[in-house]
Amino acid sequence: VLGSATPPLEVYAAARAGNVAHLHLHARTGAAGLPETHVVDMAAEFERGNRRIFSTRLVEAIGLRLERGEKAILFVNRRGSANFMLCRACGAVPSCRNCSVSLTVHRAENLLRCHQCDFQEPIPSQCPTCGAGPIREFGVGTQRVVEVAGQLFPQARVVRMDSDTTTRVGDHARLLDEFGDRADILVGTQMIAKGLDFPTLTLVGVVAADVGLHVPDFRANERTFDVLMQVAGRSGRASPGEAIVQTYSPNHPAVRFAAAHDYDGFAAYELEQRRELGYPPFGELIYLGVFGRRRTAALDASLRYAALLRERSGAEVLGPAPYAIARVNAEWRFRIALKTRAGRRLRGFLREHVIPLARAATETRLAVNVDP
Repeated sequence: VLGSATPPLEVYAAARAGNVAHLHLHARTGAAGLPETHVVDMAAEFERGNRRIFSTRLVEAIGLRLERGEKAILFVNRRGSANFMLCRACGAVPSCRNCSVSLTVHRAENLLRCHQCDFQEPIPSQCPTCGAGPIREFGVGTQRVVEVAGQLFPQARVVRMDSDTTTRVGDHARLLDEFGDRADILVGTQMIAKGLDFPTLTLVGVVAADVGLHVPDFRANERTFDVLMQVAGRSGRASPGEAIVQTYSPNHPAVRFAAAHDYDGFAAYELEQRRELGYPPFGELIYLGVFGRRRTAALDASLRYAALLRERSGAEVLGPAPYAIARVNAEWRFRIALKTRAGRRLRGFLREHVIPLARAATETRLAVNVDP
């Protein structure tokens, strides 16, 4: 039994085709209806002179809940206090020495941390590249949201829930109990998007809906829609609720359909896009990841595999191309994407011809990801 308000599109398509029995619950449990959802264009907020991470509408809505003695959730899909630091004198961004990513600011611990390999270093007081400054934080994470909420609403009791605050057994339940019993605002990442049911929770604010929306993944739209619809559903489960979605892409289909609580509409739109491009469920997808300490070795190996596949596999071969994060833990990474309607034949070709070549390689390794 698969139960979800936002089932995977492959499962939904199978149900629509009659391959899986489909039972549709049309009414929400309890007397309250779905929350009224408002989309706030943050570009327009910026033009009006609002430089805060909270829109005027969200600030007013939080203040109203505090006056009423009700609760609010602030969702942000990133831990830490900022995405990265940047020197305003030379433009340098502190980066991980092992991975091709910038270091994330964790102000409460006075650390810059890599979310790939967990490399850490203290937050610099001046630019480590040019020695000048000022070096400032850009972006927003859970720590930053907690700080701003505390500044705007000093009387509010704020609880933060992310992977940094739930490292021990029992932390998750303890923080939820604290929010339910004593706190006013819960700030968190995806772990607060599903399953929460508090009678006095009447406001959900999505601080940055764009995080994850533009990543190079064919499921990016689906994942964004899922989390927006799920987290909005935490609001108003016992009395009328409201959800406020802040975004720089107010007209994006994932945002529009989520704000309307319209899963069927989103599924129809997204499945048509996938049909045109041959993505699942209308075709099978396999990723080949090639990793190596030397960039030239990893690239050469991936080029050999891609040439063999183009010549003899019968699949559509895309790449090789660097991963979105090209280097992780001192390894260079290249990816080949294979699209096919004959998945069994392609998997057999990989087992018979590509994997033996990879096992014989001394400087690189191969990872095969079927139906990623």
